[in-house]
Order: sequence, then C-alpha cells, then structure tokens
Amino acid sequence: MGLREKKKQRTRKAILDYSKQRFIEDGYKKVTTSEIAGALEIGEGTIFNYFNSKGQLFIECLVETVKMENYSFNSITIKNEEDVVKELVNFIEAYLNPFKKLDSSLLKEYISVLYDVSNSVKSNESVMPFIDEFFLTRLNKLLDSFKTFEWFNIDIDNEDVSLCVMGCIITQFTFYVYDERYTYEHMITKIQRLVSLILHGNILKC
Repeated sequence: MGLREKKKQRTRKAILDYSKQRFIEDGYKKVTTSEIAGALEIGEGTIFNYFNSKGQLFIECLVETVKMENYSFNSITIKNEEDVVKELVNFIEAYLNPFKKLDSSLLKEYISVLYDVSNSVKSNESVMPFIDEFFLTRLNKLLDSFKTFEWFNIDIDNEDVSLCVMGCIITQFTFYVYDERYTYEHMITKIQRLVSLILHGNILKC
C-alpha cells in the first residue's frame, strides 16, 4: 500500500472516530460536518470525499459502534429442531446486544436517517454494504451449517429464510426503539417465537 493510500485510510478513520464520539454525545441533528472538519483541521469537502452525506457518515459511525462480536456456532449443542431455533436466536442476540448501550433517542435518529439514506441512494448503488450485508452473510453460513443435520430441509432457500428473519428483526427492533414499554427481553422473546414459526412453517394445516 502506498503512502497516499495510507494517508487516505488515516483521514477516513480520524473522521469516523471523531464523528462517532460527537454523534453519541449530542445526537445526529446537533452535530455538523463543519464542526467535524474544524476539529480535525480539514476542509468540510474532504469529509464528502469519503462519505456521500452526513447521513451516511452517521450510519457508518453507529455501525462501527455496534459492530457484531465474533460468534462461534456450536454444533455440539444441536440435538433437535428446538436447538436450531435457540442457536439462531443466540446468533441474532449477538447481533442486537451492542445496541443496548445506545440511548433510545440516538436509536430513533438511527432508524430515521437509515431510511433517508436508503431512499437517497442511486438505483445502481446498494445501501446494504453499510447496513446488514455482514449479518446476512453470516446468517447464510449458519443456515448452511444447519443443513448437515438430517432433519433440516437441505432444499430450503437461504435467501428466503434470511429475508424473513431480517424482517422479524427489523419489525421487533423498531418496536423496541419507539415503544418504551417494549423491553429488550420482550423483543428477544418475540423474535424467538417468530423464528420458530418461520423454521417450523406450521401456519397452514395440510
């Protein structure tokens, strides 16, 4: 890697590190890109060389803050179908648990900005790389590992299951953020019930 590329990486990291600290302290609306640039002694335009918008910068800062910890799949604990549900929910909780350390008002801004950024990206660009691609990739690997068990349907489409599971997570996480009565534990319990429903597929009597 050349010196110029190393300098770019250092600048990008400095922007992320400082912005992350400021967003967590004061939230999205109160922090400006001009303030960030001034504190780092760079031009405001430099920020937009690395991030398309303040919104994208905010999302990437929070994604860094709540980055999923390493999760190791333990096949020894899998004895039956219910253990698959538990293992999948444990994986989901490893993804969601870091969000507990963020203030609810910051999480509300996160969801709001997330949708704004999603709506503003060009049709030929994807918003996924800095939202949930990492989670979905690991979820697909986990589903593949389940297929080694004889009672797991190997013909199941991982993408279909992943999208259903992600839909459950997004819905329940939104309830958790916006409804003060909806505790973290309530959210995880509900996700477990929904994941069980998806994997068993027992809605219709056949």
